[in-house]
Amino acid sequence: NIFKSVGYVRAGSDHVAPSNQPTSTSAGIVLIMGTGSNCRLVLPGGEYYNCGGWGHMLGDEGGGYWIAWTAIKHLLDHDDGLVVCKHDVEYVRKAMSEYFKVETNLDMLRHLYTDHNKAFFAGFTMKVVEGANDGDPLCLEVFREAGRMQAKHVIAVSKRCKPKSFPNGCTLVCMGSIWKSWKFLSESFESTLRESGTVENLNGMKLVQLKDNGTIGAAVAGARDTGFIVPIDYSKHTVAICDLFSSK
Repeated sequence: NIFKSVGYVRAGSDHVAPSNQPTSTSAGIVLIMGTGSNCRLVLPGGEYYNCGGWGHMLGDEGGGYWIAWTAIKHLLDHDDGLVVCKHDVEYVRKAMSEYFKVETNLDMLRHLYTDHNKAFFAGFTMKVVEGANDGDPLCLEVFREAGRMQAKHVIAVSKRCKPKSFPNGCTLVCMGSIWKSWKFLSESFESTLRESGTVENLNGMKLVQLKDNGTIGAAVAGARDTGFIVPIDYSKHTVAICDLFSSK
Protein backbone atom coordinates (compact mmCIF):
# COMPACT_ATOMS: atom_id res chain seq x y z
CA ASN A 1 0.00 0.00 0.00
CA ILE A 2 1.46 3.33 -1.08
CA PHE A 3 0.12 5.13 1.99
CA LYS A 4 2.17 2.94 4.38
CA SER A 5 5.35 4.74 3.28
CA VAL A 6 3.82 8.18 3.65
CA GLY A 7 3.69 9.87 7.01
CA TYR A 8 0.96 12.34 6.15
CA VAL A 9 -1.90 12.29 3.65
CA ARG A 10 -4.26 15.20 3.01
CA ALA A 11 -7.58 14.66 1.27
CA GLY A 12 -9.54 17.71 0.22
CA SER A 13 -12.19 19.01 -2.12
CA ASP A 14 -11.56 20.02 -5.72
CA HIS A 15 -11.16 23.62 -4.54
CA VAL A 16 -7.88 23.00 -2.70
CA ALA A 17 -5.46 22.76 -5.61
CA PRO A 18 -6.90 25.72 -7.58
CA SER A 19 -6.92 28.00 -4.54
CA ASN A 20 -3.24 27.28 -3.83
CA GLN A 21 -1.96 27.84 -7.37
CA PRO A 22 -2.55 31.55 -8.14
CA THR A 23 -1.12 33.15 -4.98
CA SER A 24 1.25 32.35 -2.15
CA THR A 25 -1.50 32.70 0.48
CA SER A 26 -4.26 30.53 -1.11
CA ALA A 27 -6.72 33.31 -0.22
CA GLY A 28 -9.34 34.14 -2.83
CA ILE A 29 -12.38 32.59 -4.50
CA VAL A 30 -12.62 29.44 -6.62
CA LEU A 31 -15.64 29.16 -8.91
CA ILE A 32 -16.01 25.75 -10.56
CA MET A 33 -18.36 25.59 -13.52
CA GLY A 34 -18.20 22.22 -15.26
CA THR A 35 -21.05 19.75 -15.47
CA GLY A 36 -22.03 21.07 -12.05
CA SER A 37 -21.15 24.20 -10.10
CA ASN A 38 -19.48 25.03 -6.81
CA CYS A 39 -17.87 28.05 -5.22
CA ARG A 40 -15.48 28.50 -2.30
CA LEU A 41 -14.10 31.58 -0.57
CA VAL A 42 -10.79 31.17 1.26
CA LEU A 43 -9.97 34.02 3.64
CA PRO A 44 -6.38 35.06 4.38
CA GLY A 45 -6.56 33.36 7.77
CA GLY A 46 -7.55 30.02 6.23
CA GLU A 47 -11.27 30.11 6.98
CA TYR A 48 -13.39 29.00 4.05
CA TYR A 49 -17.02 29.17 3.03
CA ASN A 50 -18.89 27.34 0.27
CA CYS A 51 -21.87 28.04 -1.94
CA GLY A 52 -23.34 25.36 -4.20
CA GLY A 53 -22.12 21.88 -4.90
CA TRP A 54 -25.53 20.32 -4.22
CA GLY A 55 -25.76 18.31 -7.42
CA HIS A 56 -28.05 18.50 -10.44
CA MET A 57 -31.24 17.74 -8.50
CA LEU A 58 -30.88 20.58 -5.99
CA GLY A 59 -28.35 22.96 -7.47
CA ASP A 60 -25.53 23.18 -10.04
CA GLU A 61 -26.86 26.56 -11.20
CA GLY A 62 -24.81 27.99 -14.05
CA GLY A 63 -23.08 24.67 -14.77
CA GLY A 64 -23.34 22.51 -17.88
CA TYR A 65 -26.23 20.37 -16.70
CA TRP A 66 -28.17 23.46 -15.64
CA ILE A 67 -27.55 25.19 -18.99
CA ALA A 68 -28.86 22.16 -20.90
CA TRP A 69 -31.82 21.86 -18.50
CA THR A 70 -32.66 25.56 -18.77
CA ALA A 71 -32.69 25.58 -22.57
CA ILE A 72 -35.00 22.57 -22.69
CA LYS A 73 -37.15 23.96 -19.87
CA HIS A 74 -37.74 27.16 -21.85
CA LEU A 75 -38.97 25.07 -24.79
CA LEU A 76 -41.24 22.78 -22.76
CA ASP A 77 -42.73 25.63 -20.72
CA HIS A 78 -43.37 27.58 -23.90
CA ASP A 79 -45.11 24.67 -25.63
CA ASP A 80 -47.21 23.97 -22.52
CA GLY A 81 -48.22 27.61 -22.29
CA LEU A 82 -46.88 27.78 -18.74
CA VAL A 83 -44.32 30.49 -19.52
CA VAL A 84 -44.31 31.99 -23.01
CA CYS A 85 -40.72 32.40 -24.14
CA LYS A 86 -39.87 35.84 -25.47
CA HIS A 87 -37.43 34.26 -27.93
CA ASP A 88 -37.98 31.85 -30.80
CA VAL A 89 -37.66 28.25 -29.57
CA GLU A 90 -37.26 26.47 -32.90
CA TYR A 91 -33.47 26.13 -32.80
CA VAL A 92 -33.63 24.46 -29.37
CA ARG A 93 -36.48 22.24 -30.57
CA LYS A 94 -34.50 21.03 -33.57
CA ALA A 95 -31.30 20.60 -31.55
CA MET A 96 -33.13 18.63 -28.85
CA SER A 97 -34.70 16.37 -31.45
CA GLU A 98 -31.35 15.65 -33.10
CA TYR A 99 -29.29 15.25 -29.93
CA PHE A 100 -31.71 13.11 -27.93
CA LYS A 101 -33.17 11.33 -30.98
CA VAL A 102 -36.74 12.28 -30.07
CA GLU A 103 -39.70 13.27 -32.23
CA THR A 104 -41.97 14.85 -29.61
CA ASN A 105 -41.61 16.55 -26.23
CA LEU A 106 -43.15 13.49 -24.56
CA ASP A 107 -40.30 11.38 -25.92
CA MET A 108 -37.97 13.34 -23.59
CA LEU A 109 -39.51 11.58 -20.59
CA ARG A 110 -37.32 8.57 -21.36
CA HIS A 111 -34.19 10.72 -20.93
CA LEU A 112 -35.56 12.26 -17.74
CA TYR A 113 -36.57 9.00 -16.05
CA THR A 114 -35.83 5.46 -17.27
CA ASP A 115 -32.72 6.23 -19.33
CA HIS A 116 -31.51 9.34 -17.53
CA ASN A 117 -27.76 9.84 -17.92
CA LYS A 118 -26.43 12.95 -16.22
CA ALA A 119 -23.31 13.32 -18.36
CA PHE A 120 -25.21 12.72 -21.61
CA PHE A 121 -27.93 15.18 -20.65
CA ALA A 122 -25.33 17.81 -19.76
CA GLY A 123 -23.71 17.24 -23.14
CA PHE A 124 -26.63 19.06 -24.73
CA THR A 125 -24.88 22.20 -23.56
CA MET A 126 -22.66 21.91 -26.64
CA LYS A 127 -25.78 22.38 -28.78
CA VAL A 128 -26.59 25.50 -26.78
CA VAL A 129 -23.03 26.71 -27.40
CA GLU A 130 -23.44 26.09 -31.13
CA GLY A 131 -26.69 28.03 -31.09
CA ALA A 132 -25.10 30.92 -29.24
CA ASN A 133 -22.22 30.97 -31.73
CA ASP A 134 -24.79 31.24 -34.52
CA GLY A 135 -26.57 34.07 -32.71
CA ASP A 136 -29.70 32.20 -31.61
CA PRO A 137 -31.47 34.58 -29.17
CA LEU A 138 -32.72 31.86 -26.81
CA CYS A 139 -29.30 30.23 -26.49
CA LEU A 140 -27.71 33.61 -25.84
CA GLU A 141 -30.35 34.31 -23.18
CA VAL A 142 -29.63 30.97 -21.48
CA PHE A 143 -25.96 31.92 -21.22
CA ARG A 144 -26.89 35.33 -19.83
CA GLU A 145 -28.97 33.54 -17.19
CA ALA A 146 -26.00 31.27 -16.47
CA GLY A 147 -23.69 34.26 -16.06
CA ARG A 148 -26.07 35.77 -13.51
CA MET A 149 -26.29 32.53 -11.54
CA GLN A 150 -22.51 32.13 -11.54
CA ALA A 151 -22.10 35.67 -10.23
CA LYS A 152 -24.63 34.96 -7.46
CA HIS A 153 -22.35 32.20 -6.16
CA VAL A 154 -19.54 34.74 -5.82
CA ILE A 155 -21.86 37.28 -4.21
CA ALA A 156 -23.01 34.68 -1.68
CA VAL A 157 -19.55 33.72 -0.44
CA SER A 158 -18.20 37.28 -0.56
CA LYS A 159 -20.73 38.26 2.11
CA ARG A 160 -18.56 36.24 4.48
CA CYS A 161 -15.59 38.55 3.90
CA LYS A 162 -14.39 40.65 6.79
CA PRO A 163 -13.51 44.34 6.38
CA LYS A 164 -10.23 44.70 4.48
CA SER A 165 -9.95 40.93 3.85
CA PHE A 166 -8.61 41.74 0.38
CA PRO A 167 -7.07 45.24 0.49
CA ASN A 168 -5.42 44.72 -2.91
CA GLY A 169 -8.36 43.01 -4.57
CA CYS A 170 -9.49 39.39 -4.76
CA THR A 171 -8.36 36.66 -7.14
CA LEU A 172 -11.20 34.59 -8.62
CA VAL A 173 -10.02 31.24 -10.04
CA CYS A 174 -12.32 30.09 -12.85
CA MET A 175 -12.38 26.31 -13.23
CA GLY A 176 -14.37 24.06 -15.56
CA SER A 177 -15.31 23.79 -19.22
CA ILE A 178 -18.15 26.34 -19.08
CA TRP A 179 -15.57 29.12 -18.87
CA LYS A 180 -14.69 28.36 -22.49
CA SER A 181 -17.90 30.23 -23.28
CA TRP A 182 -16.84 33.32 -21.33
CA LYS A 183 -17.78 35.62 -24.22
CA PHE A 184 -21.43 34.67 -23.72
CA LEU A 185 -21.26 34.91 -19.92
CA SER A 186 -19.14 37.99 -19.32
CA GLU A 187 -21.69 40.78 -19.63
CA SER A 188 -24.30 39.38 -17.25
CA PHE A 189 -21.65 38.00 -14.89
CA GLU A 190 -19.93 41.36 -14.50
CA SER A 191 -23.12 43.45 -14.34
CA THR A 192 -24.60 41.18 -11.64
CA LEU A 193 -21.44 41.47 -9.54
CA ARG A 194 -21.26 45.23 -9.92
CA GLU A 195 -24.94 45.80 -9.16
CA SER A 196 -24.51 43.87 -5.91
CA GLY A 197 -21.54 46.01 -4.82
CA THR A 198 -19.32 42.93 -4.61
CA VAL A 199 -16.53 44.31 -6.82
CA GLU A 200 -16.23 47.41 -4.66
CA ASN A 201 -16.46 45.44 -1.40
CA LEU A 202 -13.56 43.24 -2.52
CA ASN A 203 -11.54 46.23 -3.80
CA GLY A 204 -11.61 44.83 -7.30
CA MET A 205 -11.42 41.34 -8.67
CA LYS A 206 -9.07 39.53 -11.05
CA LEU A 207 -10.46 36.51 -12.89
CA VAL A 208 -7.82 33.93 -13.77
CA GLN A 209 -7.61 30.39 -15.13
CA LEU A 210 -4.94 27.82 -14.39
CA LYS A 211 -2.49 26.95 -17.14
CA ASP A 212 -2.46 23.30 -16.09
CA ASN A 213 -4.70 20.90 -14.18
CA GLY A 214 -3.89 22.16 -10.70
CA THR A 215 -1.15 19.70 -9.77
CA ILE A 216 1.16 22.55 -8.83
CA GLY A 217 -1.45 23.91 -6.45
CA ALA A 218 -1.82 20.47 -4.88
CA ALA A 219 1.97 20.26 -4.38
CA VAL A 220 2.01 23.77 -2.87
CA ALA A 221 -0.78 22.87 -0.46
CA GLY A 222 0.96 19.69 0.63
CA ALA A 223 4.26 21.47 1.13
CA ARG A 224 2.62 24.27 3.10
CA ASP A 225 1.04 21.72 5.44
CA THR A 226 4.53 20.55 6.37
CA GLY A 227 5.78 24.08 6.94
CA PHE A 228 7.62 24.44 3.63
CA ILE A 229 6.94 27.33 1.27
CA VAL A 230 7.51 26.40 -2.38
CA PRO A 231 9.66 29.09 -4.07
CA ILE A 232 7.81 29.55 -7.36
CA ASP A 233 6.58 32.42 -9.47
CA TYR A 234 2.83 32.02 -9.07
CA SER A 235 2.04 34.40 -11.93
CA LYS A 236 3.52 31.94 -14.44
CA HIS A 237 0.88 29.32 -13.68
CA THR A 238 -2.25 31.35 -14.36
CA VAL A 239 -3.65 33.41 -17.21
CA ALA A 240 -5.89 36.42 -16.61
CA ILE A 241 -9.24 36.48 -18.41
CA CYS A 242 -10.71 39.66 -16.92
CA ASP A 243 -9.94 42.45 -14.44
CA LEU A 244 -12.86 44.06 -12.62
CA PHE A 245 -11.63 47.27 -11.06
CA SER A 246 -13.22 48.91 -8.05
CA SER A 247 -14.57 52.41 -8.52
CA LYS A 248 -13.37 53.39 -5.07
